[in-house]
Amino acid sequence: MAQTKSETVMLALLAQLEGDAGLNGLDIRRNEVEAQNIPPTGLIVIRDGEFEEPEFLGTAWGQERNVEISIQMQCGPKGDRDAQHDDLIDKVSAAIEADPSLGGAVEAATVFPPEEVESERVHGDAGVKSAILPVVLEYVSLERRG
Repeated sequence: MAQTKSETVMLALLAQLEGDAGLNGLDIRRNEVEAQNIPPTGLIVIRDGEFEEPEFLGTAWGQERNVEISIQMQCGPKGDRDAQHDDLIDKVSAAIEADPSLGGAVEAATVFPPEEVESERVHGDAGVKSAILPVVLEYVSLERRG
């Protein structure tokens, strides 16, 4: 079965993050449920997100997909954890902005400011600091469903 354009786009985003030197060795997952154990270096989870209504362009469909990248950090004292979390957000943003076409898979990948998520404690460990990094992927597909 042929891979859909939508799947190609999501795999391109995953590959771009996994291939970025600044994120080398980090745990990057796709569509993972909330993790119970967060690695000391942090956890990045790409969630496929929602589609906007496609726009017919005459011979193809203009697609927009709202993807969420969850970034979680759990380690050390609060100040260190916060600084590491912010650094990880910057690295993920930079990785996408380094090639906003994701190797030609999309017309544009636009990163928006992070949405902070309430910190929480997990099983008495250090608190978890989380943020959602919204990313809009714009691409053209021959099929209306993306």
